[in-house]
Amino acid sequence: MGGLVVSSRTRCEEVRTVAKLAGGTLGPFDAWLILRGLKTLTLRMQRQCENALKLAQWLETHPRVAKVIYPGLPSHPHHALAKSLLNEGLFGAMVDCELKDGSCEQVMRFMDNLNLCLAATTLGDVYTEVLYPPMSSHRWLSSEERQRIGIGDSFVRISVGIEAVEDIFHYAYAVFHSPGYRSRYAEFLKIDFPRLPLTSSLDLFRTLARLGSELVALHLMESPKLDKHLTRFVGSRHPEVEKVSWSRDTIWLDKAQTTGFAGVPETVWNFHIGGYQVCEEWLKDRKGRVLSADDIQHYHRVVVQQFSF
Repeated sequence: MGGLVVSSRTRCEEVRTVAKLAGGTLGPFDAWLILRGLKTLTLRMQRQCENALKLAQWLETHPRVAKVIYPGLPSHPHHALAKSLLNEGLFGAMVDCELKDGSCEQVMRFMDNLNLCLAATTLGDVYTEVLYPPMSSHRWLSSEERQRIGIGDSFVRISVGIEAVEDIFHYAYAVFHSPGYRSRYAEFLKIDFPRLPLTSSLDLFRTLARLGSELVALHLMESPKLDKHLTRFVGSRHPEVEKVSWSRDTIWLDKAQTTGFAGVPETVWNFHIGGYQVCEEWLKDRKGRVLSADDIQHYHRVVVQQFSF
């Protein structure tokens, strides 16, 4: 079924604008999808608003960004009004910014270099999307008309999604702890700060973020995997740390090598974080001290932690 609107040129332009902004009539299935999505709207909007505020605050400190427009920022002219009308921290998911000394070509390069955000011509997904209004939502306006309403050639609009900010940290954590990364950039890391390679594969990003999350839990001694001990304690029940050494897959606590932790491979014993040899230094810091049952259990967990590297 189709329809035809016959009227003056002016009225047809008005109808076309309304149709563009409001959309056509929904089909039954589309209406059902919207109704179903409303059940989780509160949760999604809360996450989006939290992410948008964090992004806006970060963009405001970036040297390549001239201006950030977001009502959650104190710099916004209507911030006080937004605080009085909206719930605390829920200022919406739309963040606008202007690139410093930006042109259309520079914005295009910026958008082409995005890896984890999607360049889009319409907004409103659960993923973070980036739009260039002069070539999309406001393309029918002249340059002068756009300038009058604050949309210049360097203007970028970001619809912030529900991605967990922690995922980016966990992705970086996994990459920086990767043996391949350490080996490949070994010489560079001696002279400069580590640089984070990004991926255009969402599946790879999610996989590394998951692994990074597991590593963080291990290194913070919060992972349940740490309770699956890989070593066993041999010797005196009240051991004093006398002389720390390693041989025959055992970390010894005494000169006679009768008391220690068995089941520690040489690679784990020799593992360093910077200049710190974890398995050795933890015990040397307790030289002359009798280890308690809690100390022994904790060291079992430390060894499991080193296996994660």
